Amino acid sequence: MDSPLVHPSQTAVTRLPFQAPPELAAAIRALAKTLSVSKGERVFAAGAPADGVYLVSEGTVRAFLPADDGRELICRTLSAGSLLGLPAAMCAKTYQFTVEASEDVSLRFLDTATFNGMLRGNTSLCMLVVGMMSDELTQIRQTHEHMRNCANTSCSLRAACVTA
Repeated sequence: MDSPLVHPSQTAVTRLPFQAPPELAAAIRALAKTLSVSKGERVFAAGAPADGVYLVSEGTVRAFLPADDGRELICRTLSAGSLLGLPAAMCAKTYQFTVEASEDVSLRFLDTATFNGMLRGNTSLCMLVVGMMSDELTQIRQTHEHMRNCANTSCSLRAACVTA
């Protein structure tokens, strides 16, 4: 099997947590059902309709995109407290990444309708989610800027840029 690719903004697969604030995590745990996912099993696939959000209770998962050559572009590794599928579930879209268990994982799953109903009924939780989405957008912009800067460098500097 080909080796996975690492996102250009990372020297190795690092933890870039999309951590749920404690109040949001508690609200999700109160309504969600528990799922167990075995190592190597997919939680959801890129392009699949979003059916809800997943809160990692125990273990780690990895989020990746397929590269053009068939390898996997690992985008992030997420651990306990991380919220998966948030943007897609809020907008009733498809998942942007494939998420797979890096080890045996315990998740809490909350379907889209229940999650969105919970947010509609609690402005404070809704604002926490808006803050999380804003943080994610900031991170995406920073990664994009880094990649653009790398693309504008000479070939000899580009190799160093990819590992920065």
